[in-house]
Amino acid sequence: SGIHHFFPQEKYKGLLLESELFQLQKLKNNPQHPYTIIVGGAKIGSKIHMLESFLNIADNILIGGGMAFPFIKYVGGKIGNSICQDNEMEIVKSFFKKAKQSKTTILLPEDCLIIRSVKNKQDQKMADIMKIPNGYCGVDVGPKTIELFRSVILKSKSIMWNGPMGISEISDFSSGTRSLATSIQTATKNGAYSLVGGGDTVSDIYRLGFENSFSYVSTGGGAMLEFFKKNSLPGILNLKTLK
Repeated sequence: SGIHHFFPQEKYKGLLLESELFQLQKLKNNPQHPYTIIVGGAKIGSKIHMLESFLNIADNILIGGGMAFPFIKYVGGKIGNSICQDNEMEIVKSFFKKAKQSKTTILLPEDCLIIRSVKNKQDQKMADIMKIPNGYCGVDVGPKTIELFRSVILKSKSIMWNGPMGISEISDFSSGTRSLATSIQTATKNGAYSLVGGGDTVSDIYRLGFENSFSYVSTGGGAMLEFFKKNSLPGILNLKTLK
């Protein structure tokens, strides 16, 4: 937003930015229901406050990837060595308290692929996500979760997805993300509006060959999430539209 100060009179949106805002506003202002939000990745701190802004707006919030483990731990699950920081527990507690008072359904994974070491992919096996043994960590969602999420997605009319379901840059752990993309692709073909964004997510869908499978692919990443949380962003204030 600092560049605005150098152009006190004439400030315009670029063509990509204009396209982004048009698509995001479509979903922000008039989503068709059922409306499903899907979040993954590992950045719970930056995403959970955005999720709160969707309570009572979205019908469903599906949580996967590394984001799921603090939630699983909070509800009493054993997560082994899976990614989780102690300071995330209070954030999750606050979110669940608000979610219980809302009409939005929160869905967590039921199973996951676990391993001893990401580096050498030792001892891969499926496990109940509530019962991950010590010494193991979750690296992808499992088949029960894939089917659960798919059933919700196929009933949805509006879908927003941000964040992979596992360590998807490693092919052994990309099955959940690929299956999720396939489900959203099918829902889109059936008439749903689908918006996909986030740096890791966009990289995944191009790598997996899904770049033309959704209604819109946003390059905004974290800014996309902030846009839904707030009514505007500093970088887009007072920008004119090119005629």
